[in-house]
Amino acid sequence: MKLDVRRILGDRADLLVVALATCCIGLAVCATVAMATEQPYESRWTGESCCRHETVEAGATEPEYFTMENTGSVEWEGPESATIGFGSKGTVKNEIEGGNEGAPPSEFLSPNWIGPVRPIRGLKSLVPHGGRYKFAFDITAPAITERREFIETFAVVAEGVAWLDGQEGSAPGQDVYLPIIVLPQERPKIGITIEPSDVKPGEAFNVKVHASAVASLNHVEIHYGSQRQTGGPTRSPEIKNDEQATYVETFFFTGEASGKTLIATAYDDANLTSEPASLTIRSPEEEQKLKEEQKLKEEQKLKEEHERLETAQAKEAKELQEAAEQKAANARKAAKEQQEAKEHKEQQEKEVREAEERAHKVTNERVVPSFQVEFFKLVARTARVEVTHFIVEKLTAGETVVAHCAGCTGKAKIGPVTAKGRKVVFQLGQLGFETSSRIVVYVTAPNSAGRYETFGYNLSTRRLKRLGSGCVTSSTLTHVRCPTGG
Repeated sequence: MKLDVRRILGDRADLLVVALATCCIGLAVCATVAMATEQPYESRWTGESCCRHETVEAGATEPEYFTMENTGSVEWEGPESATIGFGSKGTVKNEIEGGNEGAPPSEFLSPNWIGPVRPIRGLKSLVPHGGRYKFAFDITAPAITERREFIETFAVVAEGVAWLDGQEGSAPGQDVYLPIIVLPQERPKIGITIEPSDVKPGEAFNVKVHASAVASLNHVEIHYGSQRQTGGPTRSPEIKNDEQATYVETFFFTGEASGKTLIATAYDDANLTSEPASLTIRSPEEEQKLKEEQKLKEEQKLKEEHERLETAQAKEAKELQEAAEQKAANARKAAKEQQEAKEHKEQQEKEVREAEERAHKVTNERVVPSFQVEFFKLVARTARVEVTHFIVEKLTAGETVVAHCAGCTGKAKIGPVTAKGRKVVFQLGQLGFETSSRIVVYVTAPNSAGRYETFGYNLSTRRLKRLGSGCVTSSTLTHVRCPTGG
């Protein structure tokens, strides 16, 4: 329902708007005032329902209900309301067109439903805004041959208008779900006993038949050689409704040739049959022979089982022995690898010491002369400079020049270049330096210790500044102590 402020207040409506605006400005609060459009049809599930998460047998009919609240502005079943119903949506949403009679039938369609997807159409009472209504109905489980799980979806519906399920194109509301596990119909079960247990040809004997599911049991059939008999329960209304009752009946047969089989089968009202129960009827002599053969088989089985256990124990003992031997071998291998690693490390340390000793010996004999480096910049910024090239001077022909740059943008390694005269020029393109960048220039010569110079970007002068120098081995560029006077 829409509220027309101007119609109610007349000319005072403008004064109300001005007053609201003045109030917002005075409090320094900015608010957006919107007129909310009330929804005529809207529903909410209250959380009340019956028998959820149940297990039912195929074909069984069970009661269900969901309690829904009318949260819309229209009174359900009131003068302005469409007919209110409660519908099954299955797993596919069906748009409401003329009552949705063309939608696929629900798998839980029950005989008392109004239509194939409509358990309820029309309410027994008016439901105002905020009122609740209990949608009670039956469901009938579908016929299946193996266990299946279903989730049936239901929602309130304004007939010919919309589902009240909150989906796109529908009215506000929500679906409700009914999880159900459906089990196949249970077949009847049948068993038989005979008395006496061994029968001579021509001798009379009794057959006692017992079967389950009397409520749905139709009849039983017993076949023995050329003889056939049929029986069944006399089902009073009390027995008909007692699912736990058991059918028992005794039949009389005459013994035929030894070794013939008696077979009994039960049939229910849906013509489902039980697994046949059978007994082979033998003469006393054959029954005794069979018992002796059975005893021999059992003794043989026990012997084979004993031999199997002995074999399994022997196999287990062998596997344990092999596992222990493998563990010992792994331990020996690990110890050997550890010793080899230790010896390898010691050898490496020895080689390093020898290299250092050789480098120290060289530095005591000869070191390359000092050299000079000059850098040429392209652009200088606050904390960064880009160098286009640099020159290394005061060299001796045959000396090798190489540079390593850490934290630079561009090349990380420059050179090596062998000097042909007194200087070497390195063209860099653009090599970026920051205050944390470092470039080290090395000059080396055969049978001599080399020298290095380290440079960094000086922020105050905006130039590359020499930070330090020292001596290195010419082969590995390992830092060594410079000889006295070098």
